Amino acid sequence: MMKYVLIVISLIMVHSAFAQKTDIRLNESKSEQGVLCYDAELNYTGDEASLASQNYRIFYDASTLKFDEEHSHLTTVSEDYTFNVVQQNHGIDASGIGSLAFEKELGFINATVLFKDPRLAGQKLKEGQGWTSIVRFCFESSGEQSGKQVILARKELTASYGRAFVELSIVDQSDAITSLPIASYTDIK
Repeated sequence: MMKYVLIVISLIMVHSAFAQKTDIRLNESKSEQGVLCYDAELNYTGDEASLASQNYRIFYDASTLKFDEEHSHLTTVSEDYTFNVVQQNHGIDASGIGSLAFEKELGFINATVLFKDPRLAGQKLKEGQGWTSIVRFCFESSGEQSGKQVILARKELTASYGRAFVELSIVDQSDAITSLPIASYTDIK
C-alpha cells in the first residue's frame, strides 16, 4: 500500500513540475537619448512559486548597439538578489558559425541574477499576474532606433555560438529549487 501512495505522490510532483512554465520576452523600456533599454519580462503559468537564481545570455547587433552596464540593473525586488555581468564581448566576427543576421558584428552578454537566500521568498510568480519585469539591459545606440536586434539565447537558435542560454529557477511550495521551463521567447527584431 505504501508503495502505491509513494507512486501517486511522485506522479503528482512530476505533474506539478511540468505544469510550471513561463514565457519570456524583451520589451522596450524607458530609454534616454542615445541609450536603449529592454526589460527581460516573465509571464508565468503554474502554482505560485518564488523566482530563484537566473542566467541571461543575450546576443546583440554590435554594429548599432554597445552594452551599457552602468544603466543595466534589476527591476525586481533587489534586496533578494544580486545582479552580476559575468562576461561581455563586443564586435566579434562569428561569420558562418550560426544563423543570426548580425554574426559578423556579434555582441553578447552573460549575466546572472543570484538568489541571496533560498530559504527566503523572492519575487513571487503567480499565474495570471501578467508580465513581470525582472532585469533591464541597456545599450548605447548609434543610428536609427528601429531595426535593432537583441536575442535571448536558447539551444535551438544560438547553440552554435556557445552553450550558455537563458536559464531560470524557482523555489516551489515544497521549498525545492527547480528549473523553470521557458515555453516561448520574444526577442527585439
